[in-house]
Amino acid sequence: MAGSESAAKTRPSEDGTKAVSRMIRSCVRTPALKSVSIEGSGFALLFKYPFGKYPYRNLLIREND
Repeated sequence: MAGSESAAKTRPSEDGTKAVSRMIRSCVRTPALKSVSIEGSGFALLFKYPFGKYPYRNLLIREND
């Protein structure tokens, strides 16, 4: 029973991450985009280009006034 409760608690977060990923990938159409994740009050995009030695991580955050 505990396993099903913990799985139920993670589903909304996973659904939100999938929705954000779909939204971002609909606008950013490059195969270099490897992952999209939610972090704090924003989200992170991870790019890996074939000519680059290291991945490029772009963090987009929302500032509260």
